[in-house]
Amino acid sequence: MEDKNTILNELLTDSKELEQILQRERNVLLGPHTTNAGEIAVIKNELIDSIEQRMNRYLQSSGGEVINVAEVSRLTTILNRCKEINTDNNALVNQRINVVRQSISIIQSATNSDNLQLYTDQGKPSPSTLTRTLADA
Repeated sequence: MEDKNTILNELLTDSKELEQILQRERNVLLGPHTTNAGEIAVIKNELIDSIEQRMNRYLQSSGGEVINVAEVSRLTTILNRCKEINTDNNALVNQRINVVRQSISIIQSATNSDNLQLYTDQGKPSPSTLTRTLADA
């Protein structure tokens, strides 16, 4: 049977790493480019799977009894922070999706207009284009 403290230490390590990954994800979502978001999502999902598997191993090795209350409390605190960060990140993703949808809608409505001129003959945005709002910040 595996040592309960070893499993708990692995859980704490994975949870701290998950928190760092979620912070990285937030920074990417707040930045201008989301090119690393896919890589971060893969790492995040792997960590979540690892935490779930280790949690099951911990509960099996301890017979469902919490052995080290202080460490389990630390783990719970870290995982609650992870949950909050992930919820915030989800809201950021939804905001970006809404901006993209609004932009697509404006482009579609603009292309459906018969006499829309996006640029002047000199290559500058036309006055009608300058008054359009693509999305709210």
